[in-house]
Amino acid sequence: MKRYKRMKSVVEFCLENEKTQHKNVIQIRCIDGVSFFNLYSYNLLT
Repeated sequence: MKRYKRMKSVVEFCLENEKTQHKNVIQIRCIDGVSFFNLYSYNLLT
């Protein structure tokens, strides 16, 4: 669950700083110690 929390904060940080970017682009550019699958899953859950 810790990893999920970090993943969420990474995604939120990226969304905050890339507001004009498409969400998929944000995902690709903001992978930081988080697997693409986890970011993709997070995207599906929100």
